[in-house]
Amino acid sequence: MSDSLGGTVVIVIIVVFITLVSGYMAFNINYTKAFKMKNKIIDTYEKYNGACNTATDCNKEIENYAKEIGYNTERFNCSKGTAHGTIGKYCVYEVTVASEYSESDKNAIFNGNDFCDDYRKYYEITTKPETPKIPIFYYFFRNTGYFSVSGNTKILCNDG
Repeated sequence: MSDSLGGTVVIVIIVVFITLVSGYMAFNINYTKAFKMKNKIIDTYEKYNGACNTATDCNKEIENYAKEIGYNTERFNCSKGTAHGTIGKYCVYEVTVASEYSESDKNAIFNGNDFCDDYRKYYEITTKPETPKIPIFYYFFRNTGYFSVSGNTKILCNDG
């Protein structure tokens, strides 16, 4: 009788271990997708000089890439102010840069690149990995905002 009870405990331990390892691996895959998505959004915003506010080729390019890599996360709330360019899968914030810089600041910030004298801005991009639908992981991590990936574009000039 004690052998059967010991066997049951070992099976439960093995099942819990497999569930934890599977959840960890699934989360890592989704976290990698979130990093790839953030990098693609940054590249695309820089390519189109930030003109991604409406249904343009920029947004189509981002959406096609999301489908290509399988980036499909739950809608999440953007935490800071008003965001534009959100499709529910990522947040984009436009940040205006001050207009007065000393020459040393210009060189440090723009790394010797062209400096525009009018309106300057950069975009802060935030993506979030999908929470795996594995029972233990999903229960604990479904509503947390701890796992997000953020990055900034380079400083862009207004062509406008």
